[in-house]
Amino acid sequence: MDKISIIIPVFNGEEYLTRCIKALLNQTYKNNEYIFINDGSTDNSLKILRDYEKKDDRIIVIDKENTGVSDSRNIGIKKASGDYICFCDADDIYAENYLEVMFNLIKENNVDAVRCNFKVIDKNGKIIDRGNDVLTNKKLSKEDIVNKMIPECLSGKIPCFTYLLMIKKDCLNVSFPLDVAMMEDVVFYIKLLLNIDSFYITGDTLYTIMFNENGATNNVKNYKRNINNVILVNKYIRDILKEANLLTDENIEKLNVNHLNAIADFIFKHYLYGEKTIDMCKKMRDDMFSLLIKETDLSCISMPRRILLKLINHRHYVLLKIYFVLRKLVFSMKRGRL
Repeated sequence: MDKISIIIPVFNGEEYLTRCIKALLNQTYKNNEYIFINDGSTDNSLKILRDYEKKDDRIIVIDKENTGVSDSRNIGIKKASGDYICFCDADDIYAENYLEVMFNLIKENNVDAVRCNFKVIDKNGKIIDRGNDVLTNKKLSKEDIVNKMIPECLSGKIPCFTYLLMIKKDCLNVSFPLDVAMMEDVVFYIKLLLNIDSFYITGDTLYTIMFNENGATNNVKNYKRNINNVILVNKYIRDILKEANLLTDENIEKLNVNHLNAIADFIFKHYLYGEKTIDMCKKMRDDMFSLLIKETDLSCISMPRRILLKLINHRHYVLLKIYFVLRKLVFSMKRGRL
């Protein structure tokens, strides 16, 4: 019976960790190993992991200093002894048939990797996102991966979440970048797609993301870091595409529009919840940011984001202050009607 390795990085996850572990241990497919990498947690996460490690011999706990999620996943990949690799975040939940469905799909369709759909729920259990149905229930050849799937990933229509994947271990010859603090899975995803020959996407919703306001993407303190990371990831992916002879105008446009949307949103959130946003905008206007603006058709970006990006690029900081005030007013009015 084929073995599946599930890699779960953990950092200060005591609030949700038990729920995640129970969902993993309750899988209908049983020949698994669960590799938990405790990434220097300062709460009770390690104790929880050690307690479960004593109860179930499928659980492997690796304790290390805090070096980030990418390093944790890379360590997990090296440790994995399974025929197939999956990932999970410690605050999320597998459907009880996640592994069984994914395993059957990867075997039946004879593919190198398979991807499922997801849903996002808030702390009250309300569904706030139901994933997507792009290229679902189809076996994709190498040509399909290059010409259809990668462009959809670059545009963001296919979110590059590694925890939605099951991958043949023999095909997993790529790693996560260590110098990226956010969106590291996007870099991994694109590298993986270029290193496999077949893929299958199912529309089955098998993974539940628990929306965490204190997560890496949503933490107010991280908005400035997130902006820098988006620009760094853009550079990473450009290099990957260039090496694969896929750095076409169309792919660059999709990549830039997706990343400029993210940058604009992070800037506005920084203003809503942070401080000194104008000073941050002055400092972030580097050569790479200007290049993204220059080579992108901004008509593909919504009007509020487009105005914001243009004001920063042209150094109209007085107008930028007025923009923030007006946009915050509109934002407050919309929230008041909800």
